[in-house]
Amino acid sequence: DIRLPPNEISCNTVISAIGINGLWRRALVLLDSMSVTSLRVQRISHNSAITALEQDGDWQIATHLLRVMYTLDLTPNIVSITALMAVFGKNQRRSWTIPLELLRSIPERRCQPDAVSFSTAISTLEGSGGWRLALAVRNALPKAPEIEVRSAVVTCNAIVSVCDKGSQWQLALHILGNAVADALAPDEITYTSCISACEAAGELNQAFELLHSMDQRKISRCVSFMPWVLARLGPCDPNQVNRALREALQTLRSTVATPLQLAHLWWASGMLSVSHPGLIRALGQGTLQQLAKFDIEELLMTVWGVAASTAEVSLLSRLQDTVCEQFESMELKDVKESMQDILGMVWALKQGGFLNARLVLVAEQKARLIGNGFDRMHFQHRITKCLPTVPVLRQEAKPMTYQGALAASRSGAEPEILLELLDRAVFFKPPGWEVHDERTEDQLLSFVHVQPRGLQCGIFDDSRHCFGFLHRLDVPSSGLILVAKSYEAYFHLQLQLHAGQVSRLYLVLSHGWADRSLARINARTYARDGVRTLAGGCGRPSQTCVEAFAQAFAGASAFCLLMIRILTGRRHQIRSHSAFVGHPTVSDGKYTSSQTFLSDFRFSIRNCLHRYGLAFRDGDGCKQECYLETPAELARLLGRLTWRRHQSSHNCSTQEEDINEFRPHDFMNCKPLRGSV
Repeated sequence: DIRLPPNEISCNTVISAIGINGLWRRALVLLDSMSVTSLRVQRISHNSAITALEQDGDWQIATHLLRVMYTLDLTPNIVSITALMAVFGKNQRRSWTIPLELLRSIPERRCQPDAVSFSTAISTLEGSGGWRLALAVRNALPKAPEIEVRSAVVTCNAIVSVCDKGSQWQLALHILGNAVADALAPDEITYTSCISACEAAGELNQAFELLHSMDQRKISRCVSFMPWVLARLGPCDPNQVNRALREALQTLRSTVATPLQLAHLWWASGMLSVSHPGLIRALGQGTLQQLAKFDIEELLMTVWGVAASTAEVSLLSRLQDTVCEQFESMELKDVKESMQDILGMVWALKQGGFLNARLVLVAEQKARLIGNGFDRMHFQHRITKCLPTVPVLRQEAKPMTYQGALAASRSGAEPEILLELLDRAVFFKPPGWEVHDERTEDQLLSFVHVQPRGLQCGIFDDSRHCFGFLHRLDVPSSGLILVAKSYEAYFHLQLQLHAGQVSRLYLVLSHGWADRSLARINARTYARDGVRTLAGGCGRPSQTCVEAFAQAFAGASAFCLLMIRILTGRRHQIRSHSAFVGHPTVSDGKYTSSQTFLSDFRFSIRNCLHRYGLAFRDGDGCKQECYLETPAELARLLGRLTWRRHQSSHNCSTQEEDINEFRPHDFMNCKPLRGSV
């Protein structure tokens, strides 16, 4: 074997190579070893090391490397400054003003700005919504012909992307039009940002016009572009969907798709809910060939798409093994960033019936580790002062009875703490109260904040983790809310929620007489306009278990009392699913006609949806259950109806006290509602 000693060229090449792959720690070690071995450190070495820091956003080390360059008489060039701007741009905690200051200082450093430097500075404004500043930067670009940055497509893409993040769809289209008028060649990236901006604003017609414009201009696009965009835009022409999938299959047979493109195609196939066996087989083969190259986000899209569109058990098993291997080898910082993706995979696999125990165990270990780290770092001294581990009630020394819960719910429609453990609790949310978005005066979060010292835990001040709330209820609805009092409990309960280990039971008064055969609603849901959720067609898989419990009438209007358990937790799932099967919730202005809503409003001012049961596991893995009887105002409403005997053994009476005789344990005995935790 011939062994050659390392020199400047070989070291710089290695630093550049590992820097491109984001291995910044190795790049810094090698950079430091060059000075120890008396090798001459060059400017390209520092530039590569700074570039390697971009993925982690370690701006302090990047700034230090730039200072070191001056001490070594290595004058930073435009590549150095651009790389440093990119590092600041990736770190969302830093101010976007620093990259702009760096851009302004480029001439002072005797560097010549280019399209990449301006585009990098503009891109740092995405997270801040600074589209006005981005326009100012764009208009301040030098006009010298040797720079030609004003006409650069990469700069156009950067400004359009900022407009997309800032919800400025009209401005994005205007910039696209100017680019075309200036005889530029907008590419797939330009159109993708414009389509995304239109989608976010609900301007779907504009988005489809952009797709048509791409066809007319023969814009080159990757294999996954059209299915991906159609899946994002929601329900569309089936012929257009089938044509896009056929074209994708033809392209897959002649080219090698990247892991990201394969992941996009899997996600699109799951969202579009279209059977295409040929495409599924081609995707499966391509995925297995490149599985080792998939990152966590790509694995999430792939797992979700495979679970939603096919029953390839062997492929799903390989995917889960790959996820476990990546997750187990991650550093804690990377685990924190990827935890939401892991939870998404757990949910998708659970819904498809393919979730294995190894993935759940690995996810639980990591979830507890992350939560415990947050607790130690921020609020451990406050969490240790929380209440004992055994279930306790604030006004009772014994477990809550059904009548006690009913009395609590009748006490002036105020929130109540029904069950409290060391690190988690169950609250009652009355109708008209919001959980925490501050769009109404009555906030459940405010009620939490004014509780005695035992409930004053740090997570209640952390909006990034939903203030500890595991789920929500719409403002007009009432019922039980599960809250974590520590970060470890929050991540543990999040895993339970995604793994289907949290049972949520509802009582719903709906229009019409539901048939006893109605037991499960399998209808995909799609949040079209940010206000209503559409059920049926393409979208995200959603499942609701239903028991038609009783039937009633008032005058010429027919009603039914439904008991519901949701297997998924989609936005407005119960309300959209109930409307989808022809039994919309009473007094629901979003999912009934205006005439029906006005008629209901004279009958009831509240949404007739109530979450009466929760089941979950505590920190020791023990099952905890909490039930709440019908709130007073809903019980009075039910008492005004005339109830008819149902085919089941249950029956209702017109008397309010008889209505309240329906116990939660009766609801749990209904066959469609079995299988809770």
